[in-house]
Amino acid sequence: MSEIQRGDFWESHTKVEVQDYIEGRLDSTNEHFYFVEGTSSQAGNATSGSYLSTKWEASVPGVTAATNGLKLAYRINTNTGVSTAGVVLSVDGTNYYPVVLNKNSIVTTHYPVGSTILVVFNSTQTAQAYLTSNTKTTVTGCWQIMEYDSNTNTIGYQLRTHYSTLPVTGQTGRYRLLFSNIDNTAWVPANTSNTTNSTSQRNVNQTPINPFGEIVYYGYTTIIAANSNPDATYLWQQYPLTLGYSFNRTGSALVLTYPAPIYIKCTPQSDGSAIMDEDNPYVQQLPDTEDGKIYIYLGRVYNATDIELVNNHPVYCYKDGAIRLYTNTSSASTPHINSLVYVDATTVQAGNNSTSAGVKLSTLFTVELPEDITTPYNGLHFLVKIHSVGVSNGTGLSIDGGSTYIPILQRYGSSLTNPGVPSETILLLVYNSTITSNLTLYLTQGTATTYAQAWEAINLSCR
Repeated sequence: MSEIQRGDFWESHTKVEVQDYIEGRLDSTNEHFYFVEGTSSQAGNATSGSYLSTKWEASVPGVTAATNGLKLAYRINTNTGVSTAGVVLSVDGTNYYPVVLNKNSIVTTHYPVGSTILVVFNSTQTAQAYLTSNTKTTVTGCWQIMEYDSNTNTIGYQLRTHYSTLPVTGQTGRYRLLFSNIDNTAWVPANTSNTTNSTSQRNVNQTPINPFGEIVYYGYTTIIAANSNPDATYLWQQYPLTLGYSFNRTGSALVLTYPAPIYIKCTPQSDGSAIMDEDNPYVQQLPDTEDGKIYIYLGRVYNATDIELVNNHPVYCYKDGAIRLYTNTSSASTPHINSLVYVDATTVQAGNNSTSAGVKLSTLFTVELPEDITTPYNGLHFLVKIHSVGVSNGTGLSIDGGSTYIPILQRYGSSLTNPGVPSETILLLVYNSTITSNLTLYLTQGTATTYAQAWEAINLSCR
């Protein structure tokens, strides 16, 4: 740090303050934070007609004005901000500036007493405050909290469409879910009612939908006429919403279980489309018996009437004793693992590293997966601990009790071997049915079998 010259600063500050300056605790160049125990001279008022901003004060030795870049670690010791009116902060007891999130969104009740916030002064940004009762003032200069707050910028947790080139197939009222039609050329509204509250009974739209298509939320009040395009500004792929506007068969407020998932119940059609169930269009649990229905995952319930629509919608059915992913033909549906599972491998055969053609032998493992899964499908994945080493003659794994073995790859095109992967290693395996290079296993001594599929150990792909 440059030498401090004798003069105004030296003469007007105590020896302790000069030492603070030398050691960086008091910094007129705004390179450091000042820690401040906050005070408050005025509690705010959030009552309509009497709005008033909370006033905070900060006393910083040597600081007589808020200057651009001034940074404080401010502890709130009394009086939080208030709804609508917010909070203002002064370092000189005279000039108060709004405290804001992100660019200029006022801080209200975000931070309780006892919180410490990091703020920096922006001398050019404007923000609003109620410096006197019920008088909103635009102030030039504000204290910006140095963190991103997704609650004031919905991009953090919502997804909106960019274009709106598709019409609705029927009249669409406020706050409705829209589903892709079978050929993805139009939106099918959940219902065609024009009632304006969420507690009115509505008939479920029986127009066929694409069970694998997009689902969006129309988040505005204007009624859209049939065959007209909704404004993309109001179409959301991920959004919190009140479900009663879309599905209400009782004529009263919904009573949903939360937290819990929610599914749209449909009847599959021979052309690949699906029709939403007319009597019970949504459920919160998947069936435990075969019912001929399919269930489209819609999102998560977060209170008795509201859900969060998500942008990924797998479709399920119950078939052959298990919940399975629906793929348009129930008999071709595969059992589904809903989360990353862990299994122990059983060593069926210890292989060798022999180079003699008639002696080569692969190491073979078997595992038992949940949901009675015995047939691999692309994307099937699980964690497995192996209790023997791989060998240069290949390593295979079976999920059907040893009837079919599939090679394990250490990396694409390279079989799992030793010493690359020792015994007791945990592998993250993913099934890939389209390996382009043939792989070899020796299930019996000296007999080679080639494969164009594999279990990829993706946690070893960089080895």
